[in-house]
Amino acid sequence: MLSISVLISVSVAAFMPTLEDSAWANVVVHDSKVLSSDMSLISSAATAYDLVATKKYCDFLVMDATATLENSQAYSVSSELQKSKDYYELAISSFKTGAEKVSDGCASMNVDLMTEGTQFLTKGSEYIDLATRELNIAIG
Repeated sequence: MLSISVLISVSVAAFMPTLEDSAWANVVVHDSKVLSSDMSLISSAATAYDLVATKKYCDFLVMDATATLENSQAYSVSSELQKSKDYYELAISSFKTGAEKVSDGCASMNVDLMTEGTQFLTKGSEYIDLATRELNIAIG
């Protein structure tokens, strides 16, 4: 998650970003820190087999992912950053869906839901990698 925010903050000078590009990049950097914190808390709770805490932190991630997606969608970026933004938003949507499923799975002790949620969280990480790759292409 942090890779895209670091890359954006370091690389915006490599091409001529619009004001909207820069504003979006700042939002991504800020929101990525929040989401990374949520993911770390989920990971720690799940590693400890603490379903109550895992559910709680998944619920935090759902709220934060919802806000993050809304924040990102409020910006219209240049064509150079659009693919990266699209993948970033797919990642956030996947994180939200994954957290909802893991939370529901924890509440109902449904391993299948927890597994499905984990798959969405993993897919979100894959989308972050794609967003980072597209950003690398855009900035040359």
